[in-house]
Amino acid sequence: MKSSTGVRDLPADKWLINDVFHELRSMLSAILSSVELIEMYAAKPDSGGRISRQAGSIKLQVMELEFQLQNVKVIQDMLNASQVIHRSHFNIVHMLEQLVEDERYAHIFPARVAFDMNDDREIAFADEQLLRQTVLNVAWCLNRNAAPGATPELKFSVNGEYFELTGALPAPGRPALDQRMCRLIGYLADLQGGAFELNEAEGTLAVKVPV
Repeated sequence: MKSSTGVRDLPADKWLINDVFHELRSMLSAILSSVELIEMYAAKPDSGGRISRQAGSIKLQVMELEFQLQNVKVIQDMLNASQVIHRSHFNIVHMLEQLVEDERYAHIFPARVAFDMNDDREIAFADEQLLRQTVLNVAWCLNRNAAPGATPELKFSVNGEYFELTGALPAPGRPALDQRMCRLIGYLADLQGGAFELNEAEGTLAVKVPV
């Protein structure tokens, strides 16, 4: 599957924002379930460990909620045709390292993250916020679709004039990648003048953005 719809066609595809709201509802349901468990544990003695685990789960869900709300903002701007690309020069290696090491997203990024960056191409000219959101969506998609016990792989590289982000889900037991999030990743790539490719048979996806 290649991203070929184009952002200009997005207003006709309003299902996209419904897809993200589906994810938001799932997160809110998980938060509510954890709160109910905490209330139940609080009435029992020696439940400190269980309460701590549920509190940690709530924290992770709230962090993902913040990330998905940013997706809603991006989609709404595209639907309103008010999305403006703000390109600027920034150190792309520094941005990626900070993102991977950010404790808020530690549970999203896979253990296998590879950097294949040239020293002379560390300065990129792109929309840093949109590129950051694209990376988060790819990492989240891999994490969400990995089979139990499997470790997804994520690779960052700059080749020529493009930043390339590739991800892979290992076999066996590889599930299909979430089409809802893949559509959003494709639109984010289009918005930045790039491209998105999905190979379901191989369990791989790739984003290419000019920098």
